[in-house]
Amino acid sequence: MSIQVSSTKRVGIFLPPGEGRSYPMGRISTVFKADGDETQNGYSISEWWLEPNTQGPGAHSHAEDDIFYVI
Repeated sequence: MSIQVSSTKRVGIFLPPGEGRSYPMGRISTVFKADGDETQNGYSISEWWLEPNTQGPGAHSHAEDDIFYVI
């Protein structure tokens, strides 16, 4: 058995603090830092803010890799 590893060169995306696409949703808000065309639909990085005792968006999945942090 052989394992092939595909290597894709990625260009860094640098955003100043507070930058990205914001989506306020009441007790939840998110800022997408990189996704879609910026990453060739390969991954998504987002920041999520939840008020205390908020359930969040619920369990789900996406085809691309997701990286997020909850504050």
